[in-house]
Parts: sequence; C-alpha cells; structure tokens
Amino acid sequence: MKRKFRSKLILLLLAIMTLFIFGGCTLGESLDDIKSEYNLTVKVSYYANGGEFENKKSVKDLYFSAGGKALEIIDKGDVSYTGSFNVTSGSVSVKRDKYTFDGWYHIEQADGKLVYEDEEAGTYKLGEKVDFTQALPEGTEWHIAAKWTTASKVIVQLVCDAGTTLVNAKDETQSFKNGETIREITYGSTNKAVKPTGDPVSAKDNSHTFVDYYTDAACTIPVKWNIDKHEEDLIIYAKYITGNWNIVRDKNSARKLFTNTDPTQKYWLICDVDCENASVTALTSLNFEIQGNGYKLSNLVVNKNQIVINDKVAIFGSLAETAKIENLTLENVKVSYKAKTGEAAFHAYLVFADIAAGATVNNVTLQGNIEMTIDGPMGYTIHNDTATNILYGAYATDAEYVIASNNLGFKVVGTPTLILKMNGNQIN
Repeated sequence: MKRKFRSKLILLLLAIMTLFIFGGCTLGESLDDIKSEYNLTVKVSYYANGGEFENKKSVKDLYFSAGGKALEIIDKGDVSYTGSFNVTSGSVSVKRDKYTFDGWYHIEQADGKLVYEDEEAGTYKLGEKVDFTQALPEGTEWHIAAKWTTASKVIVQLVCDAGTTLVNAKDETQSFKNGETIREITYGSTNKAVKPTGDPVSAKDNSHTFVDYYTDAACTIPVKWNIDKHEEDLIIYAKYITGNWNIVRDKNSARKLFTNTDPTQKYWLICDVDCENASVTALTSLNFEIQGNGYKLSNLVVNKNQIVINDKVAIFGSLAETAKIENLTLENVKVSYKAKTGEAAFHAYLVFADIAAGATVNNVTLQGNIEMTIDGPMGYTIHNDTATNILYGAYATDAEYVIASNNLGFKVVGTPTLILKMNGNQIN
C-alpha cells in the first residue's frame, strides 16, 4: 500500500517539474501568475508555418521550467516528449493540407526580427533543426517553425495501343487501358523518386512487353532517374508494345541477339545502341524477327573463326523463311572471317549469306566505316571475288542479290573496305 502511494507521489512531482502550459490559458488566474507560481522561465513559440494547430491557430506559445525539454509537436494528432512527463495522445497537433510534416527548425533572425521566406504566405526562413533532447537553461526563448514538404507523387500512366487492355498476370482483377494510371511512386527520404524494379504491370499471357518510362506521352524522352521532388504530382508514362519482345537498349542486350536460335524470339530496339566495339560471333542463320524502329547498331565487331569449306558466312548468316529484319541501320561495323586450317574455301558475305523465300528484309541500311577482313591458309580461294557480290550476299544472277542491290529492302551508304589476308598477311 505504501509503495503505491509513493509511486503516485513521484509521478506527481515529475509532472510538476516538467510542467508546461499553453499561452493565453488563464485557468482562473493570469498567465504571469502561473508562470511565476511554477517557475516557468523557458518559452518556446511554435509557428505552424503555413499549417495550423488543432485550435486553428498559426502560433502556439508553450512555457517550461528551466532544465526541462521542449515538447515536439507532430502532425498526427500526437506528441513526442523527451522529458519524464508524457502528454495525453491527441492533445496537441499541427497539420497542413496536402503537405507532409518534416520536423521543427529554428527560424532565422536578423536585427532581432524573424525572417520570412514568404511574408504574404506567412512562412518563415528555416535554420538549424531543433534538438528536442537538450535541457533548456533559464531564460531560453525559442522561435521554431514547422517544415513542410509537399505530399506529391509520381503518377505513372499507361501508353499502349489504343483500345488495348492489359490484364495483370499477378492479379487478374486488375486491368488497365491506354491513358489510365497503373501505379504511383512516392518520394523517399532524400526527396527523390527511385526507378521501380521490374515491370509495372506483368501482362497476362505475355500480351504486351514493357519498354521503359518516359516524360512525354509520345514516349520519345526517357525519364532520368532519380526524379527530384516536385511541388505538384508529376505524370510520367510507361510504354508497352503489343507482343512478347526482347528489348534492345544497350550493348549487352544487343549481344544477346547474336546468341539466339529460337524462331519464336523477337527483338525490339528502343534507341540507338553503341556497342562500343563489343565482339559477337556471326550468326549461322537467322530465323527470328528484329525490329530496328529506325535506330542504329553501331561500333560492332563481328567474328567468325574455324570456317570450313563451302560454309556461307555473314553477319546475320542465312536468312530462313521465318526471318524478318526491318528499319535497322548497321554503322561502323568491323567483320572478320577466318578459315579453319586445312580448309581451302568458303563463301564470305557481309550482311546476308542468302535469303530464303518468305524472309523479310525491309529498310536495312549499311553505312559508315565498314571494314571486312577475310583470312585463311595458303591456297584458299574467294568464291565471290568482287566487293559488290560480297556486299549484297550473292551473285548478280541470284534472286537475293536482285532484291538487295535494287534497294528493295537493303541499301548501302558509302563503300565498305574489303581486306584480304593469307596467313595473316594482307594480299590486296
């Protein structure tokens, strides 16, 4: 029984030691009388700084005893107090519509006056962040203001074929049409929006492929991450294309194209790709689709070694009937072919070895500094012994030569350089 009474007495004493009162509250006697009675010699003036307190006021004065610690008012109808007296939850709060509370800061002063950030709006210029853990000596007078950040978000809208509906493979109750919001991205503690990993909407049945995020609805300007926080909601656009595609956006994804043998795979360029002299092995045959979309593959090094007699070699090899290459430019390409020791001859071409009936070659361009090296052992011969035949992938009497050389799908800008070597020594 004595222990319970003693505990209550200690709590009462602690409450008195850390007592604070609200400015303007008389409680039957004057504010000065209360301050004097309880020795409240510390004053902290809180400025809502564009927001308001729970009593709809913009400024709140609180008084504390010397050696006490200031009350930290927050925006969630609660308080954080580092002293030994805890205020009842919900007793005091501060808020500002469409903004997020970001702490208390000392207001900058000049000539003894508070400095405004925007006097008309009633907002103050902020200095150092308030340390609510420090004990306040007698006579302390603080002027502190709330810092606010906009509660804005990055809104991601869908860009895809008109009339198309994307069904979320992970949640089939979700479906989105062109122009609809598919997700919202919040700003982090650094006031930056970070690029999400993966596909915003994994389309059911692989009906669509996510390309990238763009700043414009036409999807011509990629977003530069991380995004600095904006005052208002920022709209960006997530582009999807119909079908299941492999997106080619850099040298690594371009190199994967040259390892594919699956006719069901399709490759879609979304920008000019500088391969930075990355080395790839020439395809034996191409049986899949490449959509260049008017972009370039540049600075590519294509090799083919250990070539045996009567082999046909080219960058894309022999085009099967399922092959389709459109709207693609190859620029500044180096090609190197080397025969296997003991093999006397092979068929060397630059871009295509031959083109099967049904294959599509449309608007494919070769330009820039094109260099081709053919190397082999003593005694090897060159079947297509003119640069024109090598360039267009056949003899002048062949159908694919006629298709290519008449600009029906394939054209050359400039004159490629042909280098012939025997045992590593140039012979032309």
